[in-house]
Amino acid sequence: MYKKALNLLNAVEELKSKPTLPKKNLKIAAIEVFTCSIPSILYQDTFFKDYEMSFFELSPGQIETAVGNGTVDFGITYISSPNKNIKYLKVATFETKVYSVNKKFLDLPFENVPFVVPEDILDFTPQNIKNRDGWKESLQKRNIKFKTNSLATALPIVDSGYAAIYLPDFLPKLFFEEIFTIPNPKKIKSEKRNAFLVLRANSDENLMTNKVAKCLRQLCL
Repeated sequence: MYKKALNLLNAVEELKSKPTLPKKNLKIAAIEVFTCSIPSILYQDTFFKDYEMSFFELSPGQIETAVGNGTVDFGITYISSPNKNIKYLKVATFETKVYSVNKKFLDLPFENVPFVVPEDILDFTPQNIKNRDGWKESLQKRNIKFKTNSLATALPIVDSGYAAIYLPDFLPKLFFEEIFTIPNPKKIKSEKRNAFLVLRANSDENLMTNKVAKCLRQLCL
């Protein structure tokens, strides 16, 4: 027993003396349409299985600041707010459309279709986008019935058939079993947007960058 116990104690001491590997972390800041969708894609990639991943929902401008000062590793956005400390990597393209589960909305004049929209208004952006969902109210006013400060609140309103919503085309398939596209009015063309990775200005593309970009492309397909 003494010999076995001694061997066991020696083994424990040997394990204690071995240097532990630093914990792998990945921190991503993104606007809400990506924080609610990109994690599930990353989790499916075995490359990230040993990573502790953190996701931060931030607005355009805040994302760039967080990347630039090193608070997060990457940003994901489609509304740019450039500054000298960051750069953009165009990764994918998607469309934003009007969606509703209520088929009756298809027969209404567009100006009568009730909408749920983001509560907050953005500061200046180079694309002159004021609404967080990207809709340009200056071209076409919407019949705003509901305002929310989170997509998590908006989606159940849509799912109950009370309102339409303006979303990237990759999101409805993640949250709705059946949903319809409401044609945009003539003043609003089908909007194509670029999905960007936000990187530090002095950073080089590496394996991690390529893996995150691959998952973002997969999401936007």
